[in-house]
Amino acid sequence: MPHNATDTLAELALDATGLGLALLDGQGRVVFWNRWLDRTSGVTAEAARGRTLVELFPEIAGSRLVGAIDNALDHGLASLLSRIFGRNILPLFENADSRAAGRRIEQSIAIGPLRPEGRERHCLVQVNDVSETVVRETILRQQSRAKSEYLANMSHEIRSPLNAIIGFAELIAGQIFGPIAEPRYVEYAGDIRTSGAHLLEVINDILDLSKIEAGKLELTLAACDPRVPVEAALKLVEQHARTDQVTLETDFAADLPLMRIDERVTRQMTLNLLSNAIKFTPGGRVLVALMLGSEDELLLSVTDDGIGIAADDLPRVLEPFGQSSSGLEMARQGTGLGLPLVSRLIKLHGGRLELESEPGSGTRATLVFPLRT
Repeated sequence: MPHNATDTLAELALDATGLGLALLDGQGRVVFWNRWLDRTSGVTAEAARGRTLVELFPEIAGSRLVGAIDNALDHGLASLLSRIFGRNILPLFENADSRAAGRRIEQSIAIGPLRPEGRERHCLVQVNDVSETVVRETILRQQSRAKSEYLANMSHEIRSPLNAIIGFAELIAGQIFGPIAEPRYVEYAGDIRTSGAHLLEVINDILDLSKIEAGKLELTLAACDPRVPVEAALKLVEQHARTDQVTLETDFAADLPLMRIDERVTRQMTLNLLSNAIKFTPGGRVLVALMLGSEDELLLSVTDDGIGIAADDLPRVLEPFGQSSSGLEMARQGTGLGLPLVSRLIKLHGGRLELESEPGSGTRATLVFPLRT
């Protein structure tokens, strides 16, 4: 290839870049090999020129990289390969002169076709060092796992004495060992029991979220009538609904099949949705429906005519400890764990949570289960 002053300047510029650049001709032979590749591969530009990548690195024969280069040269197709397709696509090192001591470089490689005017198609291979990104991702995953394990351990430590507090408060409130002369003590014991039960519920939610994030929560799938966990959840919220003067209604389709679901987890998801709906629909109506969807899906929906959620707030309420900005919700806010927990639990079933809401009109939360009979 003839050189002129412009070509020389271009090569100097390409040599100065912080990524690897190789230009291949129509037969896949190296035409240009920049200094970054020289330093990381241990192959000089002079040694690389006129040879294919497979000749330079026999271990990549039959790899995705070779296939991507063939597609670029034969069909003009561009490709992007990263470590998700296989670690260390090319044998590149921080210190190629001392491979035993040098760290192997994690790579992202872009392959693009080039067709100079009046000449055959060429291929440009760009290699990015993504090692720092990979290290950061690994550290973030480790930190997230450590946080989840810490929360899980902390929750266990708190839950044991809390159960004792709730149990003794129930004994006192029920005057199991005889009447208490001062009735206010009975009332206070009831308050302790109620507050303790709420705190235990929060801790259980934190524990479940931590288990999910740490990958330690496993479902126990079994054939189950989907009405069973839903009806159990309805019974648990009956008193709550009466206290807030909320009317509970159901609409269950008649042709529901048995489903392979985790009954306990499905009851918990339904309970969380019902508790949310009742909390923000005082004096209103909550409808629980079970029906078959159009694409081999079971739909479990909880619809209320309460305060609703603004469109901008929908993503926020699905994040742990996220809260809507509506006035009543701020006045009666909970922990912000209910919907995020439901969203993660339904994903473990291979399903999804869909939220539809309009401020002042209400909210519909739908659990979409894949049909697994």
